[in-house]
Amino acid sequence: MVIEDLISTLPKKKEGIDKAYENCCKNRKFIPVKKEDFSDYLEKAKSDLANTKTDFENQAWDWVIIKCYYAIHHAINALLVKSQGFYSKDHICAILALN
Repeated sequence: MVIEDLISTLPKKKEGIDKAYENCCKNRKFIPVKKEDFSDYLEKAKSDLANTKTDFENQAWDWVIIKCYYAIHHAINALLVKSQGFYSKDHICAILALN
């Protein structure tokens, strides 16, 4: 999958975003978490990012990309936990929830 594929699957208009978000809720893509636990997700993000240094130095580009992607996902979940009290394992639903 390339970024263009991801961008084309995300709804662009407010009503499409709202409907997609409602589907995430209906399909139980969000898991309740105590808001004070946001730091656990932030630490995961920091750890994933820190672990890319060696891979970068070894030019293991696919692992750099994967770890950076997951660092972003964990950082998004840290924001969701802190502000909304839930996290999402579904990456598209996490992006929609940021809206």
